[in-house]
Amino acid sequence: MSQDVKSVAIVGTGLVGRSWAVLFAVNGFNTRLYDVNPHAADAALLDIRDMLSDMNVDSESVLARIEATKSFDAALDGVAYVQECAPETVEIKRLVFTQLQTLAAAETILASSCSGIPPDLFMLEGPSPERAIIAHPFSSPHSIPLVEVVPSTRTALKTIKTVYDFLESLGREPILVRKPVHGFGINRIQAAVIAEAISLVRNGVLTPDDADKCLRSGLARRWAFIGPFETMDLNSANGFVEYVRKFGEDYHTTLADMDTQAPWEDATLSKIETEMRRRRPDAEAITLRRRWRDKALAELDDLIDRLA
Repeated sequence: MSQDVKSVAIVGTGLVGRSWAVLFAVNGFNTRLYDVNPHAADAALLDIRDMLSDMNVDSESVLARIEATKSFDAALDGVAYVQECAPETVEIKRLVFTQLQTLAAAETILASSCSGIPPDLFMLEGPSPERAIIAHPFSSPHSIPLVEVVPSTRTALKTIKTVYDFLESLGREPILVRKPVHGFGINRIQAAVIAEAISLVRNGVLTPDDADKCLRSGLARRWAFIGPFETMDLNSANGFVEYVRKFGEDYHTTLADMDTQAPWEDATLSKIETEMRRRRPDAEAITLRRRWRDKALAELDDLIDRLA
């Protein structure tokens, strides 16, 4: 990617696309928004204005770098990097990436926000798959630094390095997913935790609120700045292997008793939904809480940076 080009495009302007736009524009990039819905990009600009108002930035200067475009061609004209944020289906992403590889300039990097579909299923049919790659953020990308970099079997090594370095220049913490299993890395870890949390609610062990507390007031307090392996390493005088030898049998007994493969029954989902709507009754309340979350994440990020 040419370092003198300071324009990027976002294709798909839902929540993830809007957050990417904030990240790019805050970092000085002219950012073009495009969506097949002709009104979606303009609506995104209004939400982005609200998002920026919660950040310690010059909102008007950042907004001046974000433009809603009306056509695919206009969005792609002269950009160095495209971040696709279309709906998570193989058919839609295959169509979008075939179009991107056909329409975008030859040197433009084409990245997808895909959260779990292996890249070979939708990136290989266009004329230049070597410049296509997944850069999967963890919502919201402007607030959470982790991004999974997932190449296809046809992605060029140069593309991988360019995207990795670009993400680092944006203050992100990319990781390379070396085998593109379904769900990649972070969503597989998240899926295991969520499945057991739902199981505990279904079996009457915990309420939805107490399941949230297990993470919010327990595991996540440590995992916010050290991961599970380092937690284990620090929780035994002589480190990780000693910890496993002490507690490994207990973990295996617990794992054997888990019920993570059971389907997510409507009755359990309804119980959790009731609790969520008790806390936040409507879409407006959800939006306000999301904005609060992103602001809190920014403050946590600053604290972790100071402690590092």
